[in-house]
Amino acid sequence: SEFYIPRPSDEALAQALRRKDSIVLVKGGRQMGKTSLVVRGLRQARAVEGATVVYTDFQKMNSSDLASVQPFYFSLARMLVDQLNDPKFADLKIDTDIEDTWKGKRAPSVNFEQYLKNEVMPKISGYLFWALDEVDRLFTTEFGSEVFGLFRSWHSERAYNPDTPWNN
Repeated sequence: SEFYIPRPSDEALAQALRRKDSIVLVKGGRQMGKTSLVVRGLRQARAVEGATVVYTDFQKMNSSDLASVQPFYFSLARMLVDQLNDPKFADLKIDTDIEDTWKGKRAPSVNFEQYLKNEVMPKISGYLFWALDEVDRLFTTEFGSEVFGLFRSWHSERAYNPDTPWNN
C-alpha cells in the first residue's frame, strides 16, 4: 500500500535477508502484521540473485497433519515440494516423495532431514528462502519442540560445517 509506514522490523528483516541469516524469527501479537512483514520480506528475497523463495502457511494443515510428527513431516515436505515443482521454478523437478525415502528405524526428524538433504536441497542452485507462517500451531502439539530443535540444529550445523546444504 502506498500508505504503508515502514517500521523498524522492516529494516531488521531486510538486513537479515541481506546477511542470509539461517533463521529469522518474527514475533508479535495477533493481527499485528507479522504475515505482511514476511510477505514484504519474501518480495525482497526474490531480488537476491539465485534465490528460490517459498512460503508455507501452517494454517493449511489439517488436524490429522498435526496429530503426530510423522504425518506432520510428510505434509510439510509435500507442501514444500509442491511449490518447488511449480512451473515458475522450471529448472527444479523433485520426483521423489518423502514416503519413498522414509526408513522406519530412523527418527522422524532424521528422516525429514535426510529427505531434504538428499532429495530437495541438491536440486536448488543458490539460496532457499523458506518462510514458515503460523508455526505457533506447533506449540500445542507433543512434537513441537522436536521440530524447532531440528530447525535449530540446521542453524548450528550451518555454522560449524559450512559445506552442508544448510549453508544455502
